[in-house]
Amino acid sequence: MKTIRTNILCLILNSFCGSALSEEPPPPTQVFQEISTLSSSQFYTNFTLIRTMLKGDWDQKVFEQFSYYDGVSLQLTKRYGEKLKDDKKWGPFFEMKNSLHMETYKQLKPLIEKKGKGEQLEKADRKLLEDLDQRILEKLMK
Repeated sequence: MKTIRTNILCLILNSFCGSALSEEPPPPTQVFQEISTLSSSQFYTNFTLIRTMLKGDWDQKVFEQFSYYDGVSLQLTKRYGEKLKDDKKWGPFFEMKNSLHMETYKQLKPLIEKKGKGEQLEKADRKLLEDLDQRILEKLMK
């Protein structure tokens, strides 16, 4: 029984170490396109949910769940951004996408805190949400 566990552990470690030690060729462009499309869609979906809850009823549990998944997506695109920073096409794209992602949440944070205290959004807050929505659409979704 110990031998089986040891063999399984060795297989798992080998699979991780093997890929980490060897230099793998970069994936085809289609993979980057699909990753960027999926992560951009996840980001926009989460933003839309937050925007809707800021304008209506706030649900902290839903916010935390969806933000977790969006955070996982952001971590993935950050890794690709770092790996592809010298690529003429994908390096600047992932840097722009990740910056937009982080900047958007930085701007949403005060609104989320306000809503968490039970305060209503002001006209300027609603304008900010519209501007952020438009910016995400223009930069990532078109």
